[in-house]
Amino acid sequence: MRTGYSTSANFGRPFATRAVLNIGTNVFEDRVGTVINSNSISDRLPNPNLKPELLKEYEIGIEGKFFSSRLNLDLTFYRRIASNQILDRELDPSTGFTVTTINAGSVRNQGIELALGYTVIKSKNWRWQLDGNYTLYRSLVYDLPKDVKQIVVGGFTNEGLFAMEGQPLGVIQANYTRKYTDPSGKQTNARIVDANGDYVSNPEIGIIGNPIPDYKLTGISTLDYKAISFRMQWDYTKGGDILAYTPGTLVGRGLTKDTDFDRELPLILPGVKADGTPNDIQISASRAYFNNYSGFFGMQDLITYDATVIRLREVSLAYTLPAKVIKKTPFGTLQIVFSGQNLFYYAPNIPKYTRFDPETSSLGVSNVRGLEYLSGPTSKRYGASIRLTF
Repeated sequence: MRTGYSTSANFGRPFATRAVLNIGTNVFEDRVGTVINSNSISDRLPNPNLKPELLKEYEIGIEGKFFSSRLNLDLTFYRRIASNQILDRELDPSTGFTVTTINAGSVRNQGIELALGYTVIKSKNWRWQLDGNYTLYRSLVYDLPKDVKQIVVGGFTNEGLFAMEGQPLGVIQANYTRKYTDPSGKQTNARIVDANGDYVSNPEIGIIGNPIPDYKLTGISTLDYKAISFRMQWDYTKGGDILAYTPGTLVGRGLTKDTDFDRELPLILPGVKADGTPNDIQISASRAYFNNYSGFFGMQDLITYDATVIRLREVSLAYTLPAKVIKKTPFGTLQIVFSGQNLFYYAPNIPKYTRFDPETSSLGVSNVRGLEYLSGPTSKRYGASIRLTF
């Protein structure tokens, strides 16, 4: 059994505590060849009272080996608290600045990590090892200043990932369709359509998704026969939401087989009229999809999908040359490896024929996910390598 506590600090970006003069050299040349340089004051208001973030983590775990070490177990519970978060806060441009850096709120992350390994076959020439990993984590934002309703952590102020009091870090906020409220004051799941038969969008943004998965599973199989090793890794991500414009655009413009039906026939969108009666207004197929399911008319909840995905992450075949073959060479070992990554994935809740990969992100390498803006598709990768030791 083990237990641990650790703490560290994050000091944020440089020059957030003092005024900065931006110097632009060779900005342009005038018509007589004079080189123009420029000086400008940063639009970031300095905060001399900015403090570093403080990270604290508690962990408890247990490790065990059973049945002559054929079964391995490693179970960990952890809780990580980050206080005095360093975040950007937008300012009214009339102040002369557009943003400042502040300490605001705390974020708690906690979860479970479980690793299991079992040696199914163990003989002179054969060895088959199965390994599995299960991870689950949850986050919570709290202690935000009372005058701070939300802070953008990715995306835009009217559509992005936000830190909000009492919510997971990075919830998705955007425009969404208006739902019908019955006479008793209870909101239903029925979307309201207008007099033209299109969905009605709310004037304000709201929470439409949580990108944090319910859990993740990884399974690895390693089969060895003498000097040959075959390894395969499968991943399963359950849940988590993604606001994705690629499948929304493809479906909304009728570019995939997901809309392969008789487009001459009128459609009636599921929903109700403003008075609560069922919608019976017929509209064209192009209008139904382009005006409502493309995501470009202020109803991003219609292009927010469950990002559950099954993936063949990696397959590799390795051959290690026998020691007698390389005995007279300077090498200790020599191994040849052929591998492939991202060879297959299946996302059951994404429109089938868009073939969209829900692991795609428009935020680059970051600790948040859940936004996609017509990014390039993921690719399969094949490779070969030679590994040498001396």
